[in-house]
Amino acid sequence: MNMKIDDDDRIIIKNSVSTQWPAVQCGKVNLIALILAGVVILAIAGAAYWFLFREDDDPLSSGSTAALPLPAHYLSFKDMVVNLVNDETYELHYMQLSVSVMTRKIKCLEQIKNNQPVILNALLEQLSSWKFQEVMIPEKREVLRKKLLETVHQTTGLSLIKGVEDVFITNMVIQ
Repeated sequence: MNMKIDDDDRIIIKNSVSTQWPAVQCGKVNLIALILAGVVILAIAGAAYWFLFREDDDPLSSGSTAALPLPAHYLSFKDMVVNLVNDETYELHYMQLSVSVMTRKIKCLEQIKNNQPVILNALLEQLSSWKFQEVMIPEKREVLRKKLLETVHQTTGLSLIKGVEDVFITNMVIQ
């Protein structure tokens, strides 16, 4: 410590540590504080982005066990008619079918509505590959229904189709 007496007989005490702080160290401290502030701001911005713009695939994964699943939305493809061939008699049969697609995501429902022709085409291609004998057996119909769901999932160019949970056959007439 340095002690000096000024003109008015006052004692002035100077701390040698504070008076001898090099300017270089002051600059390093400011640089470190600036970097830490930048990291904190980036962390806050990243957390805000994650909370505001994420899309939950599973509504129950938010941590709340009391959360209810979102309501189901359905879109129907009605009165599709395809030819069925009987492999044994080679007779031609007709099948009229209505299918409903279920999703819980509004964005997915909108995208399905916007791409109905593409999905309808894929469904008709799948339906036309069915055989008369397959359709007449109830156990086989469940397998065919699952094939329709796979067809919807595999429709190319539709990013939100993964939100389709199930496909239901709501009407079937075979002639």
